Amino acid sequence: MFELAKKCNMDICYRCGEKIDDITDFTIDRKESWLLGDDPAQLFYDMDNIAFSHARCNYEAGTKTFVSNYKNSLCQINLQLLEPKLLQEICRF
Repeated sequence: MFELAKKCNMDICYRCGEKIDDITDFTIDRKESWLLGDDPAQLFYDMDNIAFSHARCNYEAGTKTFVSNYKNSLCQINLQLLEPKLLQEICRF
C-alpha cells in the first residue's frame, strides 16, 4: 500500500501535510471519524473518506477526538451529582 501511495503521489500526510518517508510511519486514516458517524460502516468503507497519515499524526488526532468526546460525555452527566469544583475542572476545556 505504501509503495502504491508513493507511485500515485499520495504519500503526503493528511494531518500535517508533510511527506511520509518511511513505511513504519505510514497509516491509513479517515478524514471523518467513522466511529462517530451516523452510519459507521458507510464512513469506514467510503473511499473519499480515506487518507494517509504519519502514525504519530493519526494517533494524535484520534486521541484528541477520544478525549474531547469523553470530556463532553462527562459534562452531560447529571450535574447535581458532581461537586462544583470538580465539574469546573472537567469542563473547562
